[in-house]
Amino acid sequence: MLCDGRIQVSYQASLATGSKLKVSLRMPDDLGFVENVKLLLNRYGEETGGEAELNMCYDKKDNSMGEYSVFTGSMKFYEAGYRTFCFRISLNGQETIITSDPDNEQGILSKDGYYWELFVYNANFETPDEPKGGTMCQIYVDTFDTKDLAENEKSKTVPWDTPVAWKPDSEGEYHNNQFYGGNIQGIIDKIDYLRSLHVSIVYLTPVFQSSSTHRYDTDDYDEIDRMIGNWALLESLHDKLNQVGILLVLDLVLNHSGINNVLLTKHPEMYYRDEVTGKVKGWMNYITLPEFNKESPLYFALLERIFAKCAKKCDGVRLDVADYMPDFVLREANRLRIKYGIKYMIGEVWDFAFDRGRGFLNGDELDGVMNYRLGNAILWYAVAGNTEIFKYILRKVCKLYPKQALAVSPIFMSSHDTPRLVTNLVGEFMKKYEVTRENCGVLNFWDIDKHGYWWENGEFNTYKFREWEANHDFLPPDKLELSYELQKLAVFLQYTLPGIPAIFAGDDMGVWGYKDPFNRKPLPWKNIDTKRMEFYQSIGSFRSEYRQTFADVDNFKLVYGADGHLAYKWKNILCLTNQTSEPWNVNIMFRNPVFKTAEIAEDGFVPPRSAIALDFI
Repeated sequence: MLCDGRIQVSYQASLATGSKLKVSLRMPDDLGFVENVKLLLNRYGEETGGEAELNMCYDKKDNSMGEYSVFTGSMKFYEAGYRTFCFRISLNGQETIITSDPDNEQGILSKDGYYWELFVYNANFETPDEPKGGTMCQIYVDTFDTKDLAENEKSKTVPWDTPVAWKPDSEGEYHNNQFYGGNIQGIIDKIDYLRSLHVSIVYLTPVFQSSSTHRYDTDDYDEIDRMIGNWALLESLHDKLNQVGILLVLDLVLNHSGINNVLLTKHPEMYYRDEVTGKVKGWMNYITLPEFNKESPLYFALLERIFAKCAKKCDGVRLDVADYMPDFVLREANRLRIKYGIKYMIGEVWDFAFDRGRGFLNGDELDGVMNYRLGNAILWYAVAGNTEIFKYILRKVCKLYPKQALAVSPIFMSSHDTPRLVTNLVGEFMKKYEVTRENCGVLNFWDIDKHGYWWENGEFNTYKFREWEANHDFLPPDKLELSYELQKLAVFLQYTLPGIPAIFAGDDMGVWGYKDPFNRKPLPWKNIDTKRMEFYQSIGSFRSEYRQTFADVDNFKLVYGADGHLAYKWKNILCLTNQTSEPWNVNIMFRNPVFKTAEIAEDGFVPPRSAIALDFI
């Protein structure tokens, strides 16, 4: 029984410990006689009402005779974490459960709806102001740019225009060992280009000594990879970026090391081992990525050494596979980065930050997370026109993430782990999955490799997948203009939603590519798609001009969303997006556009597949 959305629940979904949660339940009187109203509060993994049962009181002051009755309750929380709740009432003498209808977040008389959600964070949770309102650029170091590479290192590389190596070796193994020689000096040489994009944060993939091109398999935590540079050069990059107002974030791989790390033989007790065979366990069963024993005192000593060495060489750190690391490790990492004066720490988190009861945003672990959920929501909207899933994810993130964490969480629509943005937008197989409210927290728009086409007898055929990628490693000419329109629309959303837009360097140049290794190819500095680059420069300038507005996520409000159309505002800035192939009949003729992705026709309507930001004061 849906009750036409007349059962209403009001409360603050995100609040600090020590604050009072106030909940109001509004019941239409024509449903019948209501009594014994209880709020059933649950923690992750608990039965309904497992944490508390709160008696709700009839509110005589907030009721209208013969129309509705209001029941209120309040309680304080002294422990951070994610909760859910529903209501149990007696309706006409029958015990009844009230849950939520996800379409309008109103109550329904059914146990089969959704529970209302609540997130409590530590009262002293603060995040740095410097990243807020800014723009991030992720740099995959090996293929960004190379400059003044030492001759002994140059001999290990291939020419910049060499096609990526994707075939297995004679034993059927796939390797990441074709080096292009991207280095720190190459990044320094391109600082002016980063400034032209109005980038305020540069995030580097790992720079420690490693055996692979991606360097997520660290061989030596005390040394910068010789091909990349050295500690002095890293410090120089940090200083030069800071001089022009750009923060530097380093990628720390603390969950596992590389198979060639000296720690494996010097301190074998630092690694998890199989109880039967005694062999070192590989993270996710990758034998080249031996996983650290997170309870080893030597592991914690290593953490301290890493944070101490990175201090004064960066402004922030990103923790690789943070969603696979225990909360107690993340709390220790947070203590160490504060101790050594590192301002900013984010983590690789693919699902909603509170899923599985995790404490990423409790206030004593991370400042923010890689907001892949919101990136997915943008793609489902921009490509498939899915306004409902977009609204569902956006509301969930904006309601539950602490505002201070949301403001510093970068929004990724592509990265070194996903297909390139242009590929996501117009590539084959990119919208073959039915997204629902139930799976949108774990399903990714770019999960192309989960399609049954690549699977044979229950096993994934890597060669078939990579061969197909290699044969389709180009932007189809008939998709060129569509890709440009969709990219502008998606990036507009990325730059004007709560959080920090994150460019995967190369997306601004029109780089195409499905998954690893095709998404990591060298950047085409001599053949940049200037139209796309100029768009990123233009929207970067717009965001920079209104940085203080976008920095305060309390300013954000979703106004409308239906049928491929969205409207949301920030103080005096109204953003309108039209994903459809027809003009949106919203007359904006007498408004002041401060940014637009397409020219406005004489009728003043929002053009197809476009977005406009208006100053409505």
